[in-house]
Amino acid sequence: MEGFQGARAGSRAARRLGLSRGQNLLIGAALHAAARLDKGLEPTELEAQLLGMLRAGADDDAEVASWGRLFAEQRSARGGVKVFPAAINQLDVNTGYSTEDLRTDLAEVTAEIVAQPNVEIVDVTQTTPGESTDSEEFLKALAEYGGGVTVLTTPEERQMRAAVPVLPVKVVLQPSWFRCERRSGELGHDEIYWALSAGADSNAKKSGKTPEFGSVQTGSERQFTGSHAFTLADTTVRGHLSLNIECWEADNSSGGFYNKMREVLATMAERLAEGSQSQTYSPPEHGGDNGEGWAALLAIVLGLVNLLLGWLTNDDDLVCERSIGLSRAALDRYFTAAGRDEQWLFDGGRGGSHRLYLHGKVTPVTVKVRYRFVGQTGSWHGEAPIGDQRNIAAPPVGVSYNATLGILYADAATNALFWAGHGNNAGSGFHGVRTAVPPGAAVHDGKLYCAHLGLDNRLWWNTLTNTTWSGPTEFYGWGTRHSPALAVHNNTLYCAHTGNDGSVYLSAFNGSNWGNAVKLGGWKTTSAPALTSHAGQLYCALRGLDDKIYLASSANGTSWGTATVVNSGWLTYDAPALASFTNKLHLAHRDRSGTLHVAAQNGATWSATQLQTGGYGAPSLAPHDGQLFVLYA
Repeated sequence: MEGFQGARAGSRAARRLGLSRGQNLLIGAALHAAARLDKGLEPTELEAQLLGMLRAGADDDAEVASWGRLFAEQRSARGGVKVFPAAINQLDVNTGYSTEDLRTDLAEVTAEIVAQPNVEIVDVTQTTPGESTDSEEFLKALAEYGGGVTVLTTPEERQMRAAVPVLPVKVVLQPSWFRCERRSGELGHDEIYWALSAGADSNAKKSGKTPEFGSVQTGSERQFTGSHAFTLADTTVRGHLSLNIECWEADNSSGGFYNKMREVLATMAERLAEGSQSQTYSPPEHGGDNGEGWAALLAIVLGLVNLLLGWLTNDDDLVCERSIGLSRAALDRYFTAAGRDEQWLFDGGRGGSHRLYLHGKVTPVTVKVRYRFVGQTGSWHGEAPIGDQRNIAAPPVGVSYNATLGILYADAATNALFWAGHGNNAGSGFHGVRTAVPPGAAVHDGKLYCAHLGLDNRLWWNTLTNTTWSGPTEFYGWGTRHSPALAVHNNTLYCAHTGNDGSVYLSAFNGSNWGNAVKLGGWKTTSAPALTSHAGQLYCALRGLDDKIYLASSANGTSWGTATVVNSGWLTYDAPALASFTNKLHLAHRDRSGTLHVAAQNGATWSATQLQTGGYGAPSLAPHDGQLFVLYA
């Protein structure tokens, strides 16, 4: 085969390299990193990760460097290596390859990858739980490619039209049993074992391999019990869970091979978690398809791992490998609180065919409303519950109205939006309003204004006058998947929202209608914005595409300054919150581990206090009666 094969490339690995240039993108990036290692160049963050994967298939760094040297020589001599995409062939060894480069290049080859017969994106609304989702074309391609990618999702999730999930579900996933549909073509009884990895958007990772199942023949059924029991996932999932499962036929490999395999599996789990996070918290590149981007990402990771497994010195046969992406809707559809089995076929052609059943339990996470508050002295009081009878579907929003701190929250059972206007009561729903994300709230001219994203994915607003809510009125033409934000500045009510294009838009209320939504600068985000008025300025905070928090201000709501990073070390997956209190601007955010921080600005510096660990979703800040309250889930 023309092109890079590598010092350890066997016929299987080499042949599969030639099946898809696009799927080899990550392999090419890894070999480029190895070429830079050979030259003694400092790796980028992505290259360091890729070198870690290559080390799992090598004896030492000298061997990794030799692969890079061979790759660089072939790339230079031929003006490129045939099996790799143009983006890799055009790289200069002195140029580092970053995560942003990978995202850009992956978008360019996504169409090629998803056109492969071993890649399928399944609309779960058109399937029946308990039945196979695989097409005949896909199953035929499994043996040729040695594996496949299946993404189970919905059209709304693919196009990112549905509201972004806020609170997670608890997922427990275990291999239950498998049946040998067709044993391999070798003489004797097959000795089958399974290698499994999982990564969730909560950054939970799991990997491992089972002991061998002996004497497996056509028609044999084996249970994953006793020493074979394995929990693939036991974690929370907000939007996406990625799996990689390999079926192997054992053939007296050495312990060294299994140790190397464990390294590869652990690295695979890391990449699966990153992939799941990118699908939940980042937009599809170039306005693309979320399902296609996910499938392509799983495919390039599968390609690199397949190559590494082909390089490892062993006698075992990889029967078949599958990467599976399960969206939030797929998890809800296929698995239940009581648990249910779902099947996947691992057909390796002459290598045998085995049908695996995964048992999954999916349950809502029970979350209560909590709060803390700080007074004029700056000391935070301890955590306390608000109405412990409430189970919420989205984090609460606090607002001071009619001399009372009230809260707006969505009921977990019905998604009905409730208003609790005083004390510790549970509140009540109004006008059939239902939402899956926190609303925006602000008091203006004696009325409480509430803006919310309906379950119909349209934006609506209501007003509360004393104890009476008006019916909902639509913001016509405004598209979003996130919470809107309301604030009053210079006696004008403003509403900010994140458009479907990721831009932030602002509109002013004239007393009866909302003006045109105007795009603010070149800002881009995948979360809700935050608004507040402070010291004569209207402030807007947002989470950037790099997960950093950006802040900008305007004296008149029209002319805005540059959005600058609040603190380069503060990274978040959720929307921030803003409030003005004690002549200081306050900002609340969750870091990427879920820890809640509230910071106060003093001049050009910020001072942050950690208030909660292990929470979910955006916090809310509400000044009331000389105190600043932070409400959260």
